[in-house]
Amino acid sequence: MKRPTTALERNRLLAGVWAGRPPTWGRILLFILSLEVVLLVVGGMLSVPITAVLMVPALQGGQFQLTEEFVFQMLDMMNRSIPGLLVNLLQFVLMAGWTFLWVWVVDGRPPATLGLQTQRPLRQWARGMLVGAGLLVLSLALIPVRGALNVLAVTPEGIGKTIFWLSITLLFFLVQGPAEELVARGYLLQVFSARAGNAAGVLLSSLVFALQHALNPNLTPLALANLFLYAVFAALYALREESLWGVFGLHSAWNWVQGNIMGLPVSGAGFGQAPLLHLQTAGPSWWTGGAFGPEGGLTVTLSTLLGIIVLLVLMRRRAPAVSSRSISAEGGNPGDSDVEP
Repeated sequence: MKRPTTALERNRLLAGVWAGRPPTWGRILLFILSLEVVLLVVGGMLSVPITAVLMVPALQGGQFQLTEEFVFQMLDMMNRSIPGLLVNLLQFVLMAGWTFLWVWVVDGRPPATLGLQTQRPLRQWARGMLVGAGLLVLSLALIPVRGALNVLAVTPEGIGKTIFWLSITLLFFLVQGPAEELVARGYLLQVFSARAGNAAGVLLSSLVFALQHALNPNLTPLALANLFLYAVFAALYALREESLWGVFGLHSAWNWVQGNIMGLPVSGAGFGQAPLLHLQTAGPSWWTGGAFGPEGGLTVTLSTLLGIIVLLVLMRRRAPAVSSRSISAEGGNPGDSDVEP
């Protein structure tokens, strides 16, 4: 393991890891395992009473069978209820909190070094939301090439209920997206890059991100591959902006527009009760995504690959300008640069 020497290694996002104790493989593995245990134990304790209440109708009707399908139905019901969304929200708050605590106590550095040091966070966040929404719309626009995308209804549950659920789910995704990004494109990208190099950092952090979604409902091999590709795209986007604020917005907007504007499944699950539109896809599931939603189809594969290529080209063109920065790994704060991505 060596200190940053090249322009990309001195990227403000990656350089934050050197503000504390150099990472070790043992500490990285311990972080991943401890995070999963905390989410499983605390999240499980929170979800048990909510799940029990939702199971009452099934028990009364004599329909209870502990099958995979039944479990996914319960999860879907939780995602569409206020108490269930609150439980999930607390889990993501816990995810972010544990990451901050780990970086501060175990790694011995300020949590802001995860990639939160920038001069224009709101500008980057808003730009990221536009990119996320645009990438999703591009994916949907490709569906009619081999299938169909039909609008079944607009505000089918009524405008008042729709506005309510649009607001609730937006707040949810404004926490959920950043929490996942703090772990994957914040901590894991930094420490994997420090230990194994930047390319390995992108790939390893993306692999962990994809595997964390391996138990999602209706998952297919193509959906898992698309989750990995999204993670690569998000990592490159964060590296180009040298902070996490942009991918915060990108992640939140992708999920919210997909699930609550378009009314399509988000990574195999629904969220909320009243989307703005109610879209229906038709055609081969390998193209449209089927029950997993667009993220399970080849249209997302193509749009994400296009996004990755564009980012690589932009980063290559920008490399000379980056190399001229006076960011030192041995001294100085990597967040002190005045350059706005």
